[in-house]
Amino acid sequence: MIYRLIQNKKFIGTSTKKNEIFGKFDMHGISSKVSFFQKNIEEIRIRLSNNENFFKVFLLLFIYLFYSLIKKIISFFKIKL
Repeated sequence: MIYRLIQNKKFIGTSTKKNEIFGKFDMHGISSKVSFFQKNIEEIRIRLSNNENFFKVFLLLFIYLFYSLIKKIISFFKIKL
């Protein structure tokens, strides 16, 4: 829904006061249990159904996959960034 508001209605973000609470999220909610690949498949589906450029969508997927691979390699060698 938020993606469609930004993409189709050209909504832009607004600032809030430093101490103002915008939302509260549970770190153990349902969205934290979705796998990396499920999240990306759903994001691709949403972007393509909203007529986003096919090349751009798969370029983003490649970047996500590359980023995930780098994170796994770093955690394997226990390198702290």
